[in-house]
Amino acid sequence: MEDINKRMIIVCLVAFVVVISAMLKLCFISLAHAQKIREAVDNKAYITDVVTAFGGNLLGDNANDLLAYCYPSCDIRWNAVTAKKNIPNLTLDTLKYLADDFDRYFLEKNGGKSYYPLFKKAYQNGLTNQLIMKDVHKEEEARVSRFRILRESKGGLIIDHHTDMIFTSDKISTRTLGKTNLDDETNKVGIIGTYRDTLMGKTMKRDMFHGNVLPAEITDQIFPDKGRDVVSTINYNLSESVYDALYAEMKRVKAGKGCAIVMDVETGDVKAMINLTKSYRSDTVFSEQTNIAFSNTYEPGSVFKLASFVVGLKDGVINLDDEMSIGTGRMHFPGKDVVDSHIYGSEQVWSLRKIFAMSSNVGAAKVVYNNYKSNPQKFVDGLHALHLDDYVKTDILSSSRSQIKNTDSENWWQTSLYQMAQGYEVMITPINLAMFYNAIANGGVMMRPRFVSCIIDNEHDKVINFDPVVVDTICNDSIARLAKGILREVVTTGTAANVFKNAKYAFCGKTGTAQIRASKVYSATFIGFFPEEKPKYTIYVMLTDLYGEYYAASVAAPVVRKIADVLYETTPCFYETMTVDIKTPFVWNELKNDK
Repeated sequence: MEDINKRMIIVCLVAFVVVISAMLKLCFISLAHAQKIREAVDNKAYITDVVTAFGGNLLGDNANDLLAYCYPSCDIRWNAVTAKKNIPNLTLDTLKYLADDFDRYFLEKNGGKSYYPLFKKAYQNGLTNQLIMKDVHKEEEARVSRFRILRESKGGLIIDHHTDMIFTSDKISTRTLGKTNLDDETNKVGIIGTYRDTLMGKTMKRDMFHGNVLPAEITDQIFPDKGRDVVSTINYNLSESVYDALYAEMKRVKAGKGCAIVMDVETGDVKAMINLTKSYRSDTVFSEQTNIAFSNTYEPGSVFKLASFVVGLKDGVINLDDEMSIGTGRMHFPGKDVVDSHIYGSEQVWSLRKIFAMSSNVGAAKVVYNNYKSNPQKFVDGLHALHLDDYVKTDILSSSRSQIKNTDSENWWQTSLYQMAQGYEVMITPINLAMFYNAIANGGVMMRPRFVSCIIDNEHDKVINFDPVVVDTICNDSIARLAKGILREVVTTGTAANVFKNAKYAFCGKTGTAQIRASKVYSATFIGFFPEEKPKYTIYVMLTDLYGEYYAASVAAPVVRKIADVLYETTPCFYETMTVDIKTPFVWNELKNDK
């Protein structure tokens, strides 16, 4: 028994000595390496390893449709000066081996042309940043690293990593969704630009020395953080349908610019926004060059008459059942004659409802001039109260400033009061007009346009919601109902009666055709909403730079009809909301206070 105990004690002592020896050696090695690491840090003799984080997705309004996704890639460039230093006996002949490898696998990326001229040009001219290939994915990058010459040395190769957003449709508004380059910190365009950091997450950066990660306490490190999914209000299928309808009509009438907006009445959610501009090279090629909805101001013509009538109704100076003479469709006002689109054979006496439905310029001018000629600023103040000339500040962008002049403005003329009543001598953005009509549909409550409903953070299992926002109440519900009534008459008995014949829903809307200054170029606009009793969607369509066919009833209104038909057929139960986790709106007065 004593022998066994002695043996156990000896074994334990030996094990203890071995452990102590190992620990001492480990400490010695660590101290020696620590010294080297410190020297490396002091001399910056280490490399920074960059690992791109997994990016988030940009989703449609149902949180299922994919609008855009993050795609990490790189550009490959070649530094001929570095290559000559690192590669022994580098010649034009040996460069052919490298070019042959690129040609074998990536000839299509270079348009079927050999890569050799690129390397030859850089070699002969001593170029340090010659672009070889763009948008190379990880598998392609790995293959390049195994090419001859590059296996033994980097060979002057420069790998420029970047992260792009790839759109799943070439029809959905790119100026609304945003630019694709997530690495550009100055990119503030659209949803992608606004939510760049959210989508991109945090790229991991760690310092390496001889293949080992340097301790965090010695060098700064950024740990990876996966990007979040951003849920937009844009509806994928609807946007494609809106694009097709607008594109087809612009191509038919050879319009210079076109804009279409679909808004959810109750929330202000922008379901579709398409902006097209004709190419200067072809009448049939259109692309999204600018966000016309927010940046373009124009004289809207007769769609502005609704604002004139709403101001009169709010001030209690007009009754829609009152009758008024419009003469034969031509009448003289101080400074000039006002003319309707049709001249009648005899004097016409119409109710204000019919004047609106038939879009009489004489009638609209007379209504406003007779009631406000003694105090024109009161009419102008009424227009300001409708927020038609406010900056529109949304969650992703701000609009240009619409212009409604005051009576003390330098460009206020004797024609201004009755011209403004018809939609001339004012400059309004499409989004301002869409918001105004949407407010009438919403019982007088103006909603801020919303483009993002929530952010989904799968990493932390939570959803960050963004509430709909009320801008202001521009009129009471009774006046909004009167406005809906005359808009309905436009579609049943007025200028757009033929367009919505046999529609399965009750649409309310207004045509607007405007001559652009003194030229024989026109804009055509139609704005409306449906169904009449409980409006769900507001639709705005404008085509401009029209030379041939230009009346809104035959150019813009049919596009709205096509869009409305799609919405009616595709909205589940029609009144079901299509957005994610909508909350109760709250009042927001930024627009009201920012004139």
